[in-house]
Amino acid sequence: MAPFSTARRSAAAGSGPRLDVLGSGSRGNAILIRDNGTTVLLDAGFSRKELGRRLELVGSSLDALDAVLISHAHGDHIAAIRLLARREDLRLCCSD
Repeated sequence: MAPFSTARRSAAAGSGPRLDVLGSGSRGNAILIRDNGTTVLLDAGFSRKELGRRLELVGSSLDALDAVLISHAHGDHIAAIRLLARREDLRLCCSD
């Protein structure tokens, strides 16, 4: 079984938002959301290296991210956040 599932989309390719589940489970959570030229990552629960690898497999990259949304502060949702936070151009949003 692949370590992640790709291309779970809410709409057909090329129309509307694209959602790629990079991983979901106790070992890490991350979902990539792309729409109208904006790329947002929901949760960053893998190492920076692993997150980069999974993004490449769905045709994206860490540099392409416009924002990261964190659902909650558990390790399987925030593993890469400290390193991603170093990017001054990346918006980070999280709950209290």
